[in-house]
Amino acid sequence: MRSLKKSAWFVGGVLLAACAGKSVDAGNAGNAGNAGNANSPQTAEQVPDAFAKGYCQSLVDCCRTVGTAFDESACEQTVSVLVRSELVPRFPSGHDFVPEAAAECVRDWSLLCGGTGPSYDDSREACSHLYRGHAAIGDRCSGGSDDCLPGLDCQSDAVGNATCQTPAAGLAIGTGCWGSALPCAAGAYCESSTMMCTAQLNNGASCGIDYECQSQFCDRVCKTPAWPAALCAAPYVPMN
Repeated sequence: MRSLKKSAWFVGGVLLAACAGKSVDAGNAGNAGNAGNANSPQTAEQVPDAFAKGYCQSLVDCCRTVGTAFDESACEQTVSVLVRSELVPRFPSGHDFVPEAAAECVRDWSLLCGGTGPSYDDSREACSHLYRGHAAIGDRCSGGSDDCLPGLDCQSDAVGNATCQTPAAGLAIGTGCWGSALPCAAGAYCESSTMMCTAQLNNGASCGIDYECQSQFCDRVCKTPAWPAALCAAPYVPMN
């Protein structure tokens, strides 16, 4: 179940420039398979470079398979800057960096393109928990569950007061919902216009955001991502 807030950010045209750049030689053909061995970041400052290296190495072969030249160096420079610009402002004071989550984020995205790693949605989710707060049950939170101690969820009431609580059970389709305080069960999402749990959409149905789709991928209509072509055509970088 996803909240009403889309938990990701996109890099669209910036990596297209890298895909249109210089060709890579045959000696780099194994980069995607080696990308999963990228160093695991031990501090928040190390995440941008580690993520960029693993992700861009994996895109070399992905772009090659769809006949698109790829400039790995330009990709690494661009992605590192973008991840850094998003990560640093979002890292709140008083929170702990979680090296295990960072390692999972880097590893998953370095394997996604080759089809040997976790799913698209799991890979995106892996990058959503790079820091952890210390708020206990009943303590106020800013709207993100990462403010809370492990096992707790930041839930908002009807007037917008957010506190850390035990995660609520998922609600059935047709039941009234309210973000993480009254979440929907698996296979459903909280429709913002009706605030009712609604069945996720099949491929081909019109959509506005990923969590409306069973495939967890919305490109005006729900569809299953066509890796690796989708990443080369519109590379995507997660960072909550």
